Amino acid sequence: MTDDDDKTTRREFFRGLVPDEPDGDDHGWQPGFQPKTEQEIEQNRRQVREQIGDIEQPEDKPFDALNYLEQLAAEDEDQEDEEPSQQSDAKQTFVVHRPPRALAEQQFLDACTRCGDCVDACPHDAIELASPRFRDAEGTPRIDPSKVPCYMCEDTPCVDACEPDALSADVGLSMGDAEIHEPHCLAHRGEFCTTCSEHCPMPGAIKIRDGKPAIRSAACTGCAVCFHVCPAPINAVRIYPQGRPDGGR
Repeated sequence: MTDDDDKTTRREFFRGLVPDEPDGDDHGWQPGFQPKTEQEIEQNRRQVREQIGDIEQPEDKPFDALNYLEQLAAEDEDQEDEEPSQQSDAKQTFVVHRPPRALAEQQFLDACTRCGDCVDACPHDAIELASPRFRDAEGTPRIDPSKVPCYMCEDTPCVDACEPDALSADVGLSMGDAEIHEPHCLAHRGEFCTTCSEHCPMPGAIKIRDGKPAIRSAACTGCAVCFHVCPAPINAVRIYPQGRPDGGR
C-alpha cells in the first residue's frame, strides 16, 4: 500500500467517526445534543490509536493542567513573607476554573457560602468542591476539565441554584479559554479530524479553516468539551481558567 493509499484510508476512517458537516458556517450546539459517555470516548480514542499508531510522537510533553495550578500555588507561597497588600495581589494569581456566570474571583469568594447547591444542581456532575490545596478557595465550586467538562446547559441550573448570587445571571458565560496545540492536533498534522468542532456546544467557538480547527476566543467559554473529546494520542487542547496571570480573560 502506498503512502497516498494509506492516507486515503485514514481519512475515510475519520469520516466514519464524526457526523456529516452541518449546514452553514457554525459548528456547535444542536437541538437534542447528548454528550458522549466515557465508554464511547475511550472506544473512539482506542480506534484512533490503532489507526494512527505509526505517527511519530512530538518531543514536547503534553500540557499538565494540575502541574500548572501547583506552580501557581508555589508562586503564591513564595510571597507569604511580603507586605499584606503584596500578599493580596499574590493570591489573585491562584486561579480556579469556576462554573459559568461566576463573579470576579474576590467577589466570588466573598459571596460564596460553600453550600454546594450548584454541585447538586449540575446534571452532568461537572462541578465539585475545591480541596484544601486550593487554600482560600477550599469548599468553593470548581470544574476539573480533566474529569468532566461543562456542557453549557441552556438553562444553567447551577446559576439558578446559587442563592447568594456568586453565580449570577448578570455575568457572562465565559469560564476561561481554550487553545489548540497544533503539534498534537491530528488535523494540523495532516489527518482528517473535526471532532472538537462537532462537539463544541457554543456556536461559532471553533471554526474549521482549510481542514484545521481554530478557536474563536470571542465565542469560546472555556467549557472544555473540546478537551474532553479530543481523540489525539496526546491531547491537543489546552484549557486555561479565566483570570490566569499570563493574560487570560
